[in-house]
Amino acid sequence: MSTFVQEQCSFRQISFYIIGCLFGVAVFISGTTTAFAAVTLSGTLYSEDRTTPITTPTTITIAVATTTVSTYSTTTEVTGDFTFTLEIGEIATGTPLTLFVDNEAEIKAVTVTKTATTTSTGTLTNLNLYEDHVVIKNESPTATTNATDLYRFDSTNDDDIQFTASSSIGRLTVATGQTLYVASSSTFHLDLPTVTDNFEAEVTAKTIASSTLTVAGDFTQNGIFQTAGEEASTWTSRTSAADISWTSVTYGNGLFVAVAQSGTGNRVMTSPDGITWTSRTSAADNQWYGVTYGNGLFVAVSYTGTGNRVMTSPDGITWTSRTSAADNSWQSVTYGNGLFVAVSDSGTGNRVMTSPDG
Repeated sequence: MSTFVQEQCSFRQISFYIIGCLFGVAVFISGTTTAFAAVTLSGTLYSEDRTTPITTPTTITIAVATTTVSTYSTTTEVTGDFTFTLEIGEIATGTPLTLFVDNEAEIKAVTVTKTATTTSTGTLTNLNLYEDHVVIKNESPTATTNATDLYRFDSTNDDDIQFTASSSIGRLTVATGQTLYVASSSTFHLDLPTVTDNFEAEVTAKTIASSTLTVAGDFTQNGIFQTAGEEASTWTSRTSAADISWTSVTYGNGLFVAVAQSGTGNRVMTSPDGITWTSRTSAADNQWYGVTYGNGLFVAVSYTGTGNRVMTSPDGITWTSRTSAADNSWQSVTYGNGLFVAVSDSGTGNRVMTSPDG
């Protein structure tokens, strides 16, 4: 026969199964779980700039994925803030939570998080939503959110969710026009025990500094993948190997290689990381205008020189002069489809040259 015990409703670790709470009194049957008298979840709905609150009252829904998935809705205040208060037993440690803007044609926003795996709390804050963002986060630094967590409630459950996840092949597909945003100090891992990961995004995908995105298999994207704070428009000054006129840079075989049109014995520099640069000696002190890498070889072309307007190197360090097809003013060189191709701004009927081997 079951033993029933009455306790005042409060957050605590208890050795009972919860069956109800009435007039401030919690009723339990024997068992073990972590319970909450009332779990408060709060956040703010922001515009796409992640700074300005959206002040129009907006419906926010949360999907709580325990054994089954339960959904609850609320409306934002004029400040953009929203709050959910869930009853005792409706949330547990390690529970995936999916918050999203519901039934709004103009605003799309989703945040997925996972409750702490080692501790429980009656309050979760900063469950913020950002317009046109899919945010992935964890409430514990030891937690990992994965494709299976996202699969518990995705676009197949509600078309306001801006992603589709697969629990069987570890795949996440984010909707076009959405930004994937992995929150600071959070880990997103598509990994499954025995299946190769796949990541698909038709988005501008970003991660916040100190976060982790792990893809063990194929990474496919039809947009731009970049780290927040490290966008292409943001650059950090680095010191070149010499203050000369650098004209072109390429990357290959784990090395950045740059060439210059001025300098004496130092018209090449190399770097393994783009930060620390080392001077190298070019095959000749020509005006080197273009450099590329292909087929295991660095190839540079020059605007000046006599019979030596091409140079090659297998490692970016030791360079050998080569004879160009003509002593034209070669401006640029590239590699593709098994062929080096260079172009010039001088010459008559011969301003392009090709080579299979440099």
